[in-house]
This record gives sequence, C-alpha cells and structure tokens, in this order.
Amino acid sequence: MAFRDVFHQDIQTWFTGYGLDVDAATIAADKVKIPRRWDDSFSAFNGVVQQSGMDLARYKGKTVEKWTALLPAVSKGDTRSYGVLLVYKKKAVGAYLLEKPSGTVTGLKDAQTAMALQEATEVSGKISAAIGASAMTRSSAPRAGRPWRPRARISAGTGASATTKS
Repeated sequence: MAFRDVFHQDIQTWFTGYGLDVDAATIAADKVKIPRRWDDSFSAFNGVVQQSGMDLARYKGKTVEKWTALLPAVSKGDTRSYGVLLVYKKKAVGAYLLEKPSGTVTGLKDAQTAMALQEATEVSGKISAAIGASAMTRSSAPRAGRPWRPRARISAGTGASATTKS
C-alpha cells in the first residue's frame, strides 16, 4: 500500500479524533511553503493553527504537504468546510478548518466548541418540545369556556415554595 493510500486513511482518523467526519472521496494533497518571514496576517494564522496544539514556527521556510478533505457535517448551504492538515516528513505539523468560498480559517478547538454548542442547542430544543408536550396534561388542560390557569404557583417570598390549587 502506498504512502498516499495510507495517509488517506490517516487523515480520516486524525479528523475523527476531533469529532469531524471526512468525505474520503474529496481528500486531496498539495505542497505549500511556510514563509520564512511572517507578517501580522500569517502570525494570526499560526495562532489559529496553535489551537490544534501545533506551531508552524519551527517550519519557517520549509515545504509541507497540505492535505484537504470536505467535512460534510460542518458544511452548511453554499458554504463548504474543509479540514486541512499540514504534514512535514510524515508528521502532522498544523491543522485548521477552511470555509469556501469565503476563505475563513477556524481553529479546531473553535470548531469543536461551535459543534458542541449546536448539538446542545438541538438537544435542548428537543427536551423543551418534549416538556411542552407533556406539560399539557388532561387535568391541567383548559376546560371549554374557562381560561387556563397553572396548577402550581410560586410564591414570591424569601424561600421558593409551591402551592397547589385544588
């Protein structure tokens, strides 16, 4: 099995470690050179890379392999998100997410946080819907011609207490 075939599997495994599923059919490799001198923009980019626990400072002036793969679960609408892994001598030296067509670059930790927040929001919405559906029980449903009143009332005293209406 060639290095390229092995690395296709490795890039999938690497991003899966961050909770990101890769579309294996889209994996592509290219070579890029890390600049020797960094301007503020590239320093900021390295800050994004550092979120993955890596640092490009040791690779100034070096040519690295740039592996990209589509991340379908992170892509939304017309925006496609790609996982990018920078490799030097078979060692991962940098990683980030790239949105196309905007070109926005995001660190992996930011992506994990955003995905966890989105998942929590979806779960919270499902729980709220379930609570809302079960809160309207037969005994608490409004009767024809009478306004609905909650069965429990919270008193506004020093301690929280509930009183029930009979």
